[in-house]
Amino acid sequence: VTPHKAGDVIEVEYYRGSDKHTVSMTLSGRQPPDVPWTVEELAERMRQQYAELDSELDAVLDGVTEAQASQKPAPEEWCAKEVLAHLIWTERWMQHAAYGIVGGDDNVAWPDNNPLHIVPILAAFTTVNELAATLKHLEAGSVEMVKSIPEALLANKGSYLRAGQILLNLAPHSRLHFQQMKEAIAAAR
Repeated sequence: VTPHKAGDVIEVEYYRGSDKHTVSMTLSGRQPPDVPWTVEELAERMRQQYAELDSELDAVLDGVTEAQASQKPAPEEWCAKEVLAHLIWTERWMQHAAYGIVGGDDNVAWPDNNPLHIVPILAAFTTVNELAATLKHLEAGSVEMVKSIPEALLANKGSYLRAGQILLNLAPHSRLHFQQMKEAIAAAR
């Protein structure tokens, strides 16, 4: 633990080549994450976020055919169905990560985007509608999971905040992939 706090000015020495330099730096404060302090509020915020994302997903998939959803824009790029399978996998990972944090394992690493992670999902859910419905079912499950987080976890604020950040920060990831699906569908049309 350092004796410094936000607003303190400290001297930092560094080398550029063999030349020693010294600069003054003002330490900034760290903003607490925007995570509600009750599991009910967290679950409601997630439900609202998922409702927005599901509406956006429905718009992306409106009128898309199975052939269009299955066509890769390029050999190394994902088709819309593969992107949906990735989002399903991500939702499952997020549940696993939150479960681990609640259970005391705060070290659930994000693995790389290995293409094998989508293979079993595409084998189990073969249509674009099945994939979209499965994602929405998993989202509903995530909300219910949060409602079941024991109140005792709130005492460990660091773990609760970490779980809350994971649970609330998937929207940018999803939207990035929605754009990827739009581009894949446009290329297929």
